[in-house]
Amino acid sequence: MTQTSISYAVVLYDLKIDREAVSQTRQILEEVPQVQKALENPTVSRETKHRLVERIFPKEMQNFLKNLCDHQQAAKAQEIFQAYREYADKQERVLKATLYYVTLPKEEQMKKIRQFLGRKYQCRDVKIDLVESPELIGGFILKVGSSEYDWSLKGRLQQLTHKIIRR
Repeated sequence: MTQTSISYAVVLYDLKIDREAVSQTRQILEEVPQVQKALENPTVSRETKHRLVERIFPKEMQNFLKNLCDHQQAAKAQEIFQAYREYADKQERVLKATLYYVTLPKEEQMKKIRQFLGRKYQCRDVKIDLVESPELIGGFILKVGSSEYDWSLKGRLQQLTHKIIRR
């Protein structure tokens, strides 16, 4: 991720634009690549790009997108939106984690996992991506940044094997 993208992301966050408007803009650019290409294209006039932005995108995002186009940064839009999500989550103390599981946890289990992470990382909210991983045999692995909490059967078997081998 470039410093330029991070700088634009910080500005976007500081503008206090609704997250939904940012998400809609990102989604439009992802789902309609022709729009992204038109905004990036140096042969398309500034006025044409501005009209396109005004017709398609949420009102709150229009000035930001026009600015991106005017400074030939539209090609970095997706990278900017990724940096925006990361920066916004950090500012709002939202923790991202990934849960690898064999059996989908029940709601009560998810609640306890969120509580554990909230206490451990002193965050306001926790977003957990769920990934099915049958190779774990049973249990689950919880990853947060570079930390990993392994409560899987596969992990327990590996620990036991290491203990037996060391004796």
